[in-house]
Amino acid sequence: MPGPASAGALEWGVKAGFRRYVQGLPDGFCDVSTEIDLPGGGRFGFPLTGAEGSPPFLLRFTGTVTFRGHGGLLSVTITEPWLFLRGGAWTLTVRAASGRLPLAVGRPSASSARRVPVALTAEGAALFGGNYPAAEPMDDLVLRLPTESRPPHVA
Repeated sequence: MPGPASAGALEWGVKAGFRRYVQGLPDGFCDVSTEIDLPGGGRFGFPLTGAEGSPPFLLRFTGTVTFRGHGGLLSVTITEPWLFLRGGAWTLTVRAASGRLPLAVGRPSASSARRVPVALTAEGAALFGGNYPAAEPMDDLVLRLPTESRPPHVA
């Protein structure tokens, strides 16, 4: 049976420094839902569940990654990331109680349209408890897409 990456996935490590920080806490842990693939390098593989449109383009992924520590005072959950392409820029949103929260934004890198450097939005900074400011660089997004789901500008 093909794994999530062969069917399409968003690979994202969130932020290497944040992962190291959580791992270093006495009670720090990271929990992933069963859909998540672990392709290596600290990345989480969120499986592709749908793609639609032409710019603006939407890619939907599923799965949940939760980081916890400090007796529950630290709790960051990334659920069902979606990518919207508009004007050559990607917006990464996640499911939140109030709807979709814009977590990060970025443009494809010059060397690879499937690698997208992203930075936190103000809402994304709030999700991380204000420990990172808006515009803080995060780990690059890596798109692993089947040919029929590739949006414009994604080779």
